[in-house]
Amino acid sequence: MSRPGLQATFSERWDGRYREYLDKNIGRVSGEILPKLVKFLFPASAEPTLPEQCLPVSFIHLRLLGGESLRTVQERMEPLACLFGMAGARLPTGTLYLILTSLTSTPGNLSSLARAQAAFFSLLLRRLARAIDRGESESSIRAELAGVWDIRGEGAAEAALQGARGYWRRFRDPHLGLIPLPFDLAEWMAENGLGGEMDSELALFPKAGGHPHLEALAGRLAAAEALKAALQSGGAGQSALGQTLAEVQGSLEAALEGITPWEAEALRPVHPLISSLVAWSGRLLLLGEGETPVASTGREKLADWLSELLGSTSSGRLLVGGDTYLIFGADVTAAPEAVSAELAEPGKGEKDAVSLRVRFGGAEKRFRFDLSAGKDLLAAVRLAHQPDIRADLFLRGENGLWRFAASRYLQPDEAHRAAWRRRVLEYLFEKFGGEEDQIRLEILKAVKG
Repeated sequence: MSRPGLQATFSERWDGRYREYLDKNIGRVSGEILPKLVKFLFPASAEPTLPEQCLPVSFIHLRLLGGESLRTVQERMEPLACLFGMAGARLPTGTLYLILTSLTSTPGNLSSLARAQAAFFSLLLRRLARAIDRGESESSIRAELAGVWDIRGEGAAEAALQGARGYWRRFRDPHLGLIPLPFDLAEWMAENGLGGEMDSELALFPKAGGHPHLEALAGRLAAAEALKAALQSGGAGQSALGQTLAEVQGSLEAALEGITPWEAEALRPVHPLISSLVAWSGRLLLLGEGETPVASTGREKLADWLSELLGSTSSGRLLVGGDTYLIFGADVTAAPEAVSAELAEPGKGEKDAVSLRVRFGGAEKRFRFDLSAGKDLLAAVRLAHQPDIRADLFLRGENGLWRFAASRYLQPDEAHRAAWRRRVLEYLFEKFGGEEDQIRLEILKAVKG
């Protein structure tokens, strides 16, 4: 593909990602929020692009889900307004509360700190890369990182700069940083008996499909994994395999240096059976919508059903939009260490079940998924694909009433994810032979029942 064509598809991918981000996280009120932010942040003569509008939204998103108060976020927006030419402007608290409500309490949409982080840093790298392209000095960019975005540590600032430089170099390169190989990679793999293995690895990147620059990256990554496996298995032709692997890996370095978190999401391997079941269940809303309270400390009156649930249990597992949502309750007099929540080490799977283990207040809580029950099976499949797990803490006052206290977002590390995926996939293949039609039928029978 020519440079203009490749660059155009790259830009189209970004344009679609902005809209997807707003639809998924802000939803129907984005048409109300964006004009208010534009009026607050930009002079009347300015015509900010969609990414320029999305960047402050993602910054607010990140800070609110990180637990900062409305007042703190309001104060953080003042340097941002100054950056865009509106010194002295102050974003109304009502607008921030509307954003918070949309982010954390839209029925059927479970808020995610991981999505907020991916959006903000993707949009920030884009902005910084354009600053580099305009010839802005490193000192000026560092000042913006510290003064506007609160990225102050040397390590964090350097990482942001390195990512922006990599993104800038990619966009200026005719091949977006992917060094052309002196041979057709797919043909070479097929001629050397590795075509099937490469195809199998490529199936782990379903989100890259339809986006030429991501498809090219995914193809190289798939070939590299197939070549590594062939080398580890031994046999003839080890020298040629090793040389090809080195060439493929070397061709990826520049492209991966400037990859954004949004692009990285599409290049994170996921078993095709899991990705297909997640997409199918999402289209049909098989697990219903569900809802969560507005994440506003101490202010939001809880729904009756949630207060009743908290009154009968100290913890619970619910579903919102098919994704796993956890709740924990404690007395308002509890010590801080008694209300902390973190994921415990993944345990061994049970027969026909798998448990999510969370340490809360020093004790381990187990949330069991019965894989022989269709609804739990689907919830477990979706959890294998979930970027993080929202866990809400509620405190009971002396008057016996429950109030929202805080949200924690539990992000499984790769060991957790791998263990969970492995157990779920083992069950799907042992019980159904990996036949997706049979799995769907079992789930549908449970949902309708």
